Amino acid sequence: MTEQQYDLVVIGAGAGGLATALAAARLGVRTLLVERDADIGGTAVRAGVSIWEPSVSGSGIAREIYQRLDKRPDAVGVYSIGHHACWPTPGYPVYPGGQSVIDTSKRYDDTLRRYGSKGIGEDEAVVRRAWHGVPFEPAAYTQVLEELLHETTRCAIWRNSEVLEVHATDGTVSSCLLRHGAHLQQVRAEYWVDATGDVAFCAQLGCELHTGTDGQAL
Repeated sequence: MTEQQYDLVVIGAGAGGLATALAAARLGVRTLLVERDADIGGTAVRAGVSIWEPSVSGSGIAREIYQRLDKRPDAVGVYSIGHHACWPTPGYPVYPGGQSVIDTSKRYDDTLRRYGSKGIGEDEAVVRRAWHGVPFEPAAYTQVLEELLHETTRCAIWRNSEVLEVHATDGTVSSCLLRHGAHLQQVRAEYWVDATGDVAFCAQLGCELHTGTDGQAL
């Protein structure tokens, strides 16, 4: 077993973990990004949700990723909603969900305008005009993420890695034991970020956790 030292360790390489690691590494922070699966990218590359839904932000790292994807053939597009179950159409079968169609007349900025509507069921005209999303190819997405991280020269990526033990004193994490591929690694850092989907790192520490769906009023 060997021991390594970093300034920051980010556990989980989904969207939140990737953005955290990239932003930190660009600031000169020596960063380790840990992912238990073979590829970084989270559910966007492994769970059939390789799409960004309409938003009102996404003008930073997300735009960078889109711009790089846009330089690759058939890697990314912008969709408009062609049909939706909330909008009954005579002669059109009623299926759950809807139909998203690549719209070459739209650009990335068009995906950042999801505001001013009462919702998809009540405001068809506004939704058709303003709601556009970004579908992308998972493999190309992963490649772009790796490029961005490697360009910082400050971020190591450990795939196929699992946290086995977390060591803390007086509420402060000092180190953790990971299985990195076939090897055991002891990692020390000053800062830690739990970006796992089920807050597994914090759960090992016995932290108080609140999970579930936020109420509509929040």
